[in-house]
Amino acid sequence: MIVMQTEGAWPVAPHLDRAVLSTAGGIPFGMLAERAVEKDILVRYYNRLASLPVDRNSPDTSPLDPGLRELLAAMPRRLARKAAGALRLPQREDRYYYRTFDLEGPGWRSARMEIEARREAAHALFEPDVLREQLPAPGEPWPPGNRLRVSLGIRLLMGSVALVSEGSSPGPART
Repeated sequence: MIVMQTEGAWPVAPHLDRAVLSTAGGIPFGMLAERAVEKDILVRYYNRLASLPVDRNSPDTSPLDPGLRELLAAMPRRLARKAAGALRLPQREDRYYYRTFDLEGPGWRSARMEIEARREAAHALFEPDVLREQLPAPGEPWPPGNRLRVSLGIRLLMGSVALVSEGSSPGPART
């Protein structure tokens, strides 16, 4: 069971190794907030990696360990953001990716309504039960799980169903 839990990625099972448990237990609780320990390890031991831009699902892509050039270049942007906030001017949404890729958002709900008319034609390409399980009808709940993380496959499936035309004959192969 331990081998299955580690999936070959850990040299020891972290939840059973006393050295790992004592090390983890010795980390101050405040250092666990916002991944401070991980960031510190990257900056100390993997500086070249820490100097790369980070996609945080926000407009801020600054590296964990920015150099002087990056800090100086970012100063006008930070000042402009603070001034815009103080003046209550509209700013870019920090959760842009979540809004864009949320399958419950208005855009994807509209897409589901559009492709629902092509569901019957899609049965020529996809097993109906599997299609219904992976792509429920509008108004029905999605399968449990992190939809944001697995939405690429669902969006590809939605696109495939959307491309199916009523008169097409895809042949005998089904997936």
